[in-house]
Amino acid sequence: MGCCLFRSQILLAGGRKPDDPEQDDTSLYELDAGTQIYLFEADDNEKTKAKVYNHGNRFGSFPPPHSHSHSHGGGIIKGDCCYGELHQGKPQPLVVEVAGKLFVLSSGPVDFPSPAFEEFNSNKGIWTTLPDPPPYTGDCRDFSYAIVGTKIMVSTPISSVFCFDADAPNPGQWSVCCAEPFPFEGKALVLDLEEDDNRNKIVFGYEHIPGHGYDVVAYTMFNDDENGYCYCHRITPLHLLTEFSELVFGTDNTFSFVHLGGGKVCFVIAYSMASFEGDDDYPILGEEEVDLIVVTFEFSISKKDGNSTRFFSTKTLGSCIFPFDFASESGSVFEAKLLGCFVR
Repeated sequence: MGCCLFRSQILLAGGRKPDDPEQDDTSLYELDAGTQIYLFEADDNEKTKAKVYNHGNRFGSFPPPHSHSHSHGGGIIKGDCCYGELHQGKPQPLVVEVAGKLFVLSSGPVDFPSPAFEEFNSNKGIWTTLPDPPPYTGDCRDFSYAIVGTKIMVSTPISSVFCFDADAPNPGQWSVCCAEPFPFEGKALVLDLEEDDNRNKIVFGYEHIPGHGYDVVAYTMFNDDENGYCYCHRITPLHLLTEFSELVFGTDNTFSFVHLGGGKVCFVIAYSMASFEGDDDYPILGEEEVDLIVVTFEFSISKKDGNSTRFFSTKTLGSCIFPFDFASESGSVFEAKLLGCFVR
């Protein structure tokens, strides 16, 4: 499942449907992906909440469904009233708002059918299919993303970086913007460098550095007048996870970046460890224990007088660990993932 903040709502899209107990282990490669959209209204205005949770028409541009006899006091609900359903199920999609538009793009862990890319038409309340990006021509399971202005950029470890401009005069086509894949994993955070008149960017990503391990890494993204933003140059790992060195991080850890304004950034990563029951000779896999590791830091970029060289520095503002409590959840929870983080 993927999520994003769209207007005043947190949207959850896609996901994997519950396993059929009669299926064998091969079902891992035949995921029954969901097409449903769920929403959480983050606006504290009671009229707005009542309109949404009573299944009213959120956008006012297409007929709402028949009213229901019950009302909702809040929480996560199905978004049929506002968003309908996707054309194609997507187990772990990228869900983003770009140029005021809502997009859902398929990603791992396995190959999947088209359409992999869809855009929500808020005037009609339906999803429109868009061309699949070139990386989807093969069996790609690991994706890297960067949202740069109005552009969605995606690559795999074995592909170029492809770009979709949501605000192009004739949108709908993908183009190559960098021959080399992104060095980071998952979705990076891209911020403007104000002194460059927003031409070049500072990027924060999660990457494995040989001899160092997994860490948050800073990059600069350069603007090419011919191809657009096309090249990421690694500056340095930030050593944000050093104090948690007793934990083992890897590609299975889910994470999210949040820009707090100015040079302040929050990095959140979920660390999970399965518990075992029984004795040492016959261990039984139990529920998964999940901690959320939260690290905030501040970066700055400066120049020395008479020198065009820029200096990048960071300082950690704070860190903490939040244990995730499964006690309130019904049934057994064997896996948990961090989908996203937002600032109100």
